[in-house]
Amino acid sequence: HRPRGGMRMVAPRRPDALRERPPVVRVASRCFRYALLSGLAVASLGVILAEQAREDARLDGRRQVHAQADAIASAAIEPALAGHSLDEPLGIRERGLVRDAVDSLISSGTALRVRLRSSNGAIVFSDDGTMGEIGGPVPADLREALAGATHSEVSSLNSDGIDRAQGLALGPRVAEVYRPLHPRDDPATIIGVLELYVPYAPVAAGLDASLRNLYQNLIVGSCVLWLVLAGIAWSVSRRIRRHATEQEHLALHDPLTDLPNRALFRDRAAQAIAHAARAQTDVALVVVDLDRFKQINDTLGQGGGDRFLRELSTHLQGVLRDGDTAARLGGDEFGLVLPGIDRASAPAMLERVREACASEIEIDGLPISAEASIGVAFWPLDGTEIEDLLQAAERAMQAGKQTHGGIALAEARPSDPNPGDLMLLSELRQAIERDELVLHYQPRVEATTGAVSSVEALVRWQHPQRGLLAPLAFVPSAEATELVVPLTRWVLTHAVAQLRSWSDRYPTLGLSINISARNLRDGSLPEQVGEILERSAIDPSRICLELTETALVSDPSAAEAVLTRLAETGVGISLDDFGRGYTSLSYLGRLPLDEIKIDRLFVARILEHPEDDAIVRSVVALGHQLGLRVVAEGVETSEVAQALVAMGCDVLQGFLVSRPIPADQFEAWMEHLLKPVSA
Repeated sequence: HRPRGGMRMVAPRRPDALRERPPVVRVASRCFRYALLSGLAVASLGVILAEQAREDARLDGRRQVHAQADAIASAAIEPALAGHSLDEPLGIRERGLVRDAVDSLISSGTALRVRLRSSNGAIVFSDDGTMGEIGGPVPADLREALAGATHSEVSSLNSDGIDRAQGLALGPRVAEVYRPLHPRDDPATIIGVLELYVPYAPVAAGLDASLRNLYQNLIVGSCVLWLVLAGIAWSVSRRIRRHATEQEHLALHDPLTDLPNRALFRDRAAQAIAHAARAQTDVALVVVDLDRFKQINDTLGQGGGDRFLRELSTHLQGVLRDGDTAARLGGDEFGLVLPGIDRASAPAMLERVREACASEIEIDGLPISAEASIGVAFWPLDGTEIEDLLQAAERAMQAGKQTHGGIALAEARPSDPNPGDLMLLSELRQAIERDELVLHYQPRVEATTGAVSSVEALVRWQHPQRGLLAPLAFVPSAEATELVVPLTRWVLTHAVAQLRSWSDRYPTLGLSINISARNLRDGSLPEQVGEILERSAIDPSRICLELTETALVSDPSAAEAVLTRLAETGVGISLDDFGRGYTSLSYLGRLPLDEIKIDRLFVARILEHPEDDAIVRSVVALGHQLGLRVVAEGVETSEVAQALVAMGCDVLQGFLVSRPIPADQFEAWMEHLLKPVSA
């Protein structure tokens, strides 16, 4: 009835300061986004500047055309008119001079068409002989020139109304200019308008060349600007990231030894416990205190003491495994998180830690060493909360310091109970009396044939308010007190009674029941088992009592005596979770065992981890050499089952066969299993 299948614990969320930095992919994504956004910004700036440049080019082209029209008007046309108003007919002399000037402009290609207009817009002279009045209102471009401003636009030759009326084909692109004409000595007087068509191709070619150069400069400048901005941003962000990383590291590590500090220690402990809850393993939290560090500090000074602590932290990390955590909790106190370490395997590991602390360290030519007092507490045996475990380890360390024992394991403190546990235990005591507990049964099958050989009885609590509770919710609390004795008696009585009711249908079905370390210290357990078997008239060989290596090593001599008396009743004895400890190997052959169960942690990983495969093979071989039946628990896939069969494992148990189920569901499951297949 100890905690097993169905146990789940959600890993606690890590504080923001403890979260890992973004992976390279996220950093690259940020860089890409920055490059894209900054590139768009620089490109937008380039487009704006380019548009402004095009507008400036148009204005520059207009200024060139206006300058050319001013030159033609002042050098050729206005002197020929000699102040004659175009509202009056031109004399023969004026017309001749104008004709000569215009012919010169046309023949040199300076102008493609030249016309003179009066104040009402009538054409009074044209190089092609076109004459005539305007039939409607004066056009806006002509009105602008008559008002004293030069007007120009880009068009095509023969595109105005007069030329289209004559059916002339469109000519080349031209700058169409309307420029007011003045007497030479009176610029305020307007005597007419010069309508001038000059070739635009030379102007456009010059503007295009200028724009190309400008665009090239803009592109190069924009790229240089983008690269400079990118370089500045990259440099600044790198410094910020480096600073943030350094600050995060300082916030989570001891500045002297660079070990994790108390905050990171708690986070690592929480992660280890969450993982252990899923894998159903143990976690040891260790407190290490240096006994003679004050003398070292007084002798060497604070600087020498700091150097000693730095060297000691290196020695300490050297004896730990991958996945273990060493932290400096403050002063000369260190903390360790040791996943997968239980009471059986802890002494050897902690002895290596103690030796590392006692190793000589040379400071200023002096060999210095310090002894350590070590206290250790185990999850979930000594508590489920990190603070409770730390306090238990601290108490154990202080007890070890007083007795000069060096290494001390935590012990439960009946004088300092948890209020929640007290209420839970009170309710559990009543639940036992009221029969609120229920049993679920997990089948076990023969590895070679698949036949159901036995079931394991697992207790649940049908709580009136909280519903069906898994063993983890109440069994650890019961195991820490004497309440586990009546709880075990209840499980034995009801499980054996259920087996008796199944005897007619399943006469060879076996039954496994778990007992705890405290049950082994109860001298009356063998007699209780004998009485229950006698009342039920069940063959004792169909009953197997399971206990863990941890229960054995807590008091080997007492455990051996009780197990011998239990074996005399005829029941089988199974060693559960085999492989997680080592101490039981020294007296395994002396115990009256019938089977060993390979720990589920090794079974689950035999296909992925060669070392676990080797451990399982070795346990199977060892069990068979000792004449023991070998059971593999935690079998969840057919591939693992096939591998276990190939190794010679005798019995399989796990979710692949079935989850723990109530008695009525087990009966239905068996009926379905035994039902013959119709032809």
